[in-house]
Amino acid sequence: MKLKTRSQLRYPPADGDKKLFVNKCNADNINQFILRDLLEKCYSSINKFSTKLMQIKKYA
Repeated sequence: MKLKTRSQLRYPPADGDKKLFVNKCNADNINQFILRDLLEKCYSSINKFSTKLMQIKKYA
């Protein structure tokens, strides 16, 4: 199963009606969006943390 990108979830199609889009954007898509967002935040935090660890290791 392929994850939806943020732009696919957030914006309705150009020719589509917003209500139609919201109906198509089911719970699975919303959950994928939330999980992807959380993963991005986790990776960002891990990268910052590992960068700090490398700096500490360099001076230790």
